[in-house]
Amino acid sequence: MCQEIVGSFSFTPGFNRVVDASLLYFSNRFSGFSVTPKTVKNGWLLSVSFDHPVETGCEWEAITIRPSFFLAHRNLHMSYQDKVVIITGGSHGIGEGCVRAFVAAGAKVVFCARNDRDGERLAAEVNASGPGEAQFIRCDVSKVEEIQSLIDETVERFGRIDCLINNAGWHPPNKPIDEFSIDDFRGLLDLNLVSIFAACKLALPHLRRTQGNIINLSSLVGTIGQLHATTYVATKGAITAFTKALAIDEAEHRVRVNSVSPGNIYTPLWQEAIDAAPDPDECRAEGEGAQLLGRMGKIEEVGKLCLFIASEATFTTGVDHVISGGAELGYGRKSRRD
Repeated sequence: MCQEIVGSFSFTPGFNRVVDASLLYFSNRFSGFSVTPKTVKNGWLLSVSFDHPVETGCEWEAITIRPSFFLAHRNLHMSYQDKVVIITGGSHGIGEGCVRAFVAAGAKVVFCARNDRDGERLAAEVNASGPGEAQFIRCDVSKVEEIQSLIDETVERFGRIDCLINNAGWHPPNKPIDEFSIDDFRGLLDLNLVSIFAACKLALPHLRRTQGNIINLSSLVGTIGQLHATTYVATKGAITAFTKALAIDEAEHRVRVNSVSPGNIYTPLWQEAIDAAPDPDECRAEGEGAQLLGRMGKIEEVGKLCLFIASEATFTTGVDHVISGGAELGYGRKSRRD
């Protein structure tokens, strides 16, 4: 049987090998065999099977792992192997979707929320499946000292930060401006906006060392507006603007800064609105029907978009990435007058 070693590895029929993430490149230029990559805890398992019995002699050449041949497969399986990611508001909704996506891509994720039980539950679940890992830290992002502790604990454990995802925030019940107090607005600014400013400021010394990136969760309504949501819309519009300004400042340090603006994503917050509606079925149907695609988005879809921005979109900075199912497109009846 011929085993010509070319480059890094050669394989025989039925050969399995765990390969480090940095070597996830292979050539499929020879016929007669198939290669099946699969993520495992410490890398990728490459299983090689031959279409026909392998005869003696040199009729079969080696499969070679090389960087130049991996691009197509890499696009199918985004990797963030061993990168360190902080995600705020990570125990539910879009934050949970980000935790799941980054752990599945091999990252070391530190995520926070105010609810210990839900955070610990999610950490245990994703750690059981890997290949990355997650650590939950309780943190109220409206308190700057707790954000500092979150960042310090992350660096103490992992020695670096590669990506910061600012997701924590809240959408108050919809009501006209007359029913919001000034203190209501100030409190929401602290939670939705000032917390992002603080997290970016405190994490940037570490992100500059790794030439990492920041992803700020904004909202589609920060651009197009929303009925009876003046306070929320103001915070989200500010996040989008802040992201662009920070992207300009941090370009000299090779730190990319982007935002993501979701439309209707089906989250526990959306379910609360459905449950509170006079007609829950009608409320759900209206929510689904607001998109051209006829459904709400999934938290996993937002998580994968954030993973793409962090791992693949390396020439992208200062961009607001809308993920809305086309909700903002087309004309509609919008008159507020009788």
